[in-house]
Amino acid sequence: MWFDRSRFEAATRQAIDLAGRLDDDLLRLHARGYAAYWNLLLRGAREEDVGAPGGAIDAARRAGDRLLLGQHVARASYFRCLRSEYRLGCEAAREGMDLSLEVGDGFDYLLCHFFLAWGLLHIGQWGDMLSVVEKGFRVAESNGHRLWATLFQMEQALLYERAFHFEAARRLCEQGLTRAREAGHAHSQLLSQVLLGFAHLGLGRIDRARHCLGEIAEPQARAGVLMHWNWQMPLGLCLSEIEMARGDHARAREEAERVRTQAAQAGERTYLSLARRMLARVFDEAQDLPRALAEIDAALGALEGSEAPTAEWQVCATATHLYRKGGRTSDSIACKSRSARIIGHIADSLGAAPDLRRAFLSAPQVLEATSQS
Repeated sequence: MWFDRSRFEAATRQAIDLAGRLDDDLLRLHARGYAAYWNLLLRGAREEDVGAPGGAIDAARRAGDRLLLGQHVARASYFRCLRSEYRLGCEAAREGMDLSLEVGDGFDYLLCHFFLAWGLLHIGQWGDMLSVVEKGFRVAESNGHRLWATLFQMEQALLYERAFHFEAARRLCEQGLTRAREAGHAHSQLLSQVLLGFAHLGLGRIDRARHCLGEIAEPQARAGVLMHWNWQMPLGLCLSEIEMARGDHARAREEAERVRTQAAQAGERTYLSLARRMLARVFDEAQDLPRALAEIDAALGALEGSEAPTAEWQVCATATHLYRKGGRTSDSIACKSRSARIIGHIADSLGAAPDLRRAFLSAPQVLEATSQS
């Protein structure tokens, strides 16, 4: 897929067509389930694909086919996470690990570690995520899977960036970029560049961040990049931050609106709420308080009924500032308390990683959210 996307897509369509002519339900549903997964990676969530993973899982269970069951349970984890069902995604990833060990599928065993870590990141269980990523890295390294080892490094760098440990993230990204170039794997190289851009942004190096993202900074160029769809959302938020730091409110708004549309289409509440938070900040910078308040209200609304603490503390911290500015004192106080409580839970999960916990709690954004003033 990473070498010739058009031929890959043509082969996928042909496989579905051929499977549809057979009376074998398992094979037909297997083809549909796999196609839905790759459509998700390449194009994002589509309504017609929602039931495909479950159909493939049910068919594999009925047939007692443990190999196919493991493959589809593993990939259903990803579907769950992108619909903000992170805890269910984690459960699917754990089941997928057991199944992949049972049938001896090393690739899917590592894939499940990757998806489990993704889900744990978004439900604020950062200490558990770090353990999963480190285990995945060790298994990949010991078995000579250098590509997987690099991907786990990048996932660890993403965690470090969420915890404001930007210098450590930068080092990991530079190591990952070197390994990706040595392997000649364009996708891993691209992810390394994107996360390196995030790290430079966190370190205040705006020009270097934009340079790292230069290949895909322009929307028209981005459409042709072979990049998993879910990474487009954090990328868009990073680009929005860069444009706002450069004083280009129009471009910052454009990037945030693009993320909002993508996340709303998928039902991905973490990035929907963060995109609306970004829009609120853009409007606040532009001194348009009414629109800033409307966006932060919508950001909080997007989180209702979901478990997304990694986004929630940030949205509540921004709401604290905007509500105070808009004279909504009781709302501001409530959001400040909510943000501080979530930060405490996330920090508690990092008890076995004191350096990362310290970096998180000492970040200016976190200090402001937890201050007594």
